Amino acid sequence: MPPILPLPITDPVLIVALAMGLILLAPMLFRRLRLPGIVGLIVAGALVGPSVLGLLERDATFELLGTVGLLYLMFVAGVTLDLNQFARQRTQSLVFGLVSFGTPMGLSLLVGPALLGLDLPTSFLLGSIVGSHTLLALPVAQRLGIAKNPAVIMATGGTMVTDVLSLVVLAVVVALQTGDANMLFWGGFAARVALWLVAVLVVLPRLGQWFFRTVRKQPDVEFVFLMFAFFATAWLADLAGLAAIIGAFAAGLVLNRLVP
Repeated sequence: MPPILPLPITDPVLIVALAMGLILLAPMLFRRLRLPGIVGLIVAGALVGPSVLGLLERDATFELLGTVGLLYLMFVAGVTLDLNQFARQRTQSLVFGLVSFGTPMGLSLLVGPALLGLDLPTSFLLGSIVGSHTLLALPVAQRLGIAKNPAVIMATGGTMVTDVLSLVVLAVVVALQTGDANMLFWGGFAARVALWLVAVLVVLPRLGQWFFRTVRKQPDVEFVFLMFAFFATAWLADLAGLAAIIGAFAAGLVLNRLVP
């Protein structure tokens, strides 16, 4: 007799329903155990994944959910950042990011060829992977009320430094491996980044000022505008050759002072 529900689940509606159920219940359960809710999400994802229960696989639907969640996390990090304190700590954030990226990168370049037999491009990729950070724990810091702590703000800024450097290394290695690393490639890359900066630093702030001046006391419309703003900025960043997460974080920073 064939199973009532073939595994892994392929129905996109059921995938979203199961994911939303896990997002709702797993953090609640782990908070009762005095553990951060984000840990519950990670454990639940491992359990329903192909390595344990096999309920879900990494298909297009789940990749979309993961991308949306990651971009939203980066946007929230930017829009809730205390810009005044961040401005005071920009030097510390920069130094922290450079040191925490440069140390593993240097070790990878020393150890990779000598002990692991890796070539130089692979060693660079290994260093960029190890040297990059994540803001996965940021929701925990916000829940604990320490998101404005100087150390957290410095770590947030440093994370963006490491992520940008990692993506630059990735772009350079890919260009070298495909033979595209010529003046035309770098000129086009610089032009796309310049246009993206104009869109983020000039167009988006003026659009945000006009919107929040025109639309008042309509939280649902404001939320939709913010979703459009950070998804569009993330897409443009990806189009420019950067990464979508950089665009989402930049949108949060630009709209930081404008969000009611």
